[in-house]
Amino acid sequence: MELCLKIKYSWIYNKQFYLDLSIEEFNNKIWNRVLAIGKRFEKLYNKYIDRIVELIPKYSGFDWGECCETFIPIYLVKKPGPSFSDPLTLKVRSDLKLMLVILTHELCHKNMEGVIDDPLLRENVMNLTTKFVFKDLKLNVENQLEKLFQFTEQRFKKHYKPLSIDLSKTSVKQFLTSKGLLEND
Repeated sequence: MELCLKIKYSWIYNKQFYLDLSIEEFNNKIWNRVLAIGKRFEKLYNKYIDRIVELIPKYSGFDWGECCETFIPIYLVKKPGPSFSDPLTLKVRSDLKLMLVILTHELCHKNMEGVIDDPLLRENVMNLTTKFVFKDLKLNVENQLEKLFQFTEQRFKKHYKPLSIDLSKTSVKQFLTSKGLLEND
């Protein structure tokens, strides 16, 4: 199934994170930054997104539409806290490569939506899949991947131990099936 992604700039969605600011303050401090960073990010996004959405199913073993909707809006926001996948909300950052890494991670969540119940295993699988996608892209994002792993460690208050699965030899779907964590089709 073909996946349709659309970057969305929603003034009202962003404003919900800053209800204490006047409209003028919000526009000057927040909204203009969202638009400026978003436009810069779109250039990097457009360069890599087709390949990213092609690689995620290669490593996950799940086709787009198998576990998720095939239309995914991507809301760009400036907000406290992390990005998340439902609705796909990507926090704007000055590090555009980090935004791309986090977007890829959130797209992995969408691709494998509802597949893994255990939260820590789910984050580890998304991080590993993201790592393999960027390995294939040959884009130097080692520092950004490390930051992603640190986010996982902070969230779970545990030392991050990446999974030692070679996704070039087995997909996430095959791994989960072999561990009895996924029913055979």
